[in-house]
Amino acid sequence: MNDKNKKLQREVRSRKKTANVTSRPRLSVFRSNSYIYAQIIDVKGNTLVGVSEKQLKAAGKLPTDRAKEVGSEIAKLALAKKIKAVAF
Repeated sequence: MNDKNKKLQREVRSRKKTANVTSRPRLSVFRSNSYIYAQIIDVKGNTLVGVSEKQLKAAGKLPTDRAKEVGSEIAKLALAKKIKAVAF
């Protein structure tokens, strides 16, 4: 089995778990070797809010501090769009 199929299996598995929570959008977090990305996605798959570490210009800090900044920024944007609860 190649890596693409494994990735699709993981996506399907995680989306099955959050499918029961249709009233809340889901929070998707991706961490590459360089940056951290976070998105809030509705049931149809549209991105409502998205933040990346590149936008915040948090260079020179520890990775945990950069992750906290991304988390606080996604929370601010979500509250501005009146999103109070998400499925992780």
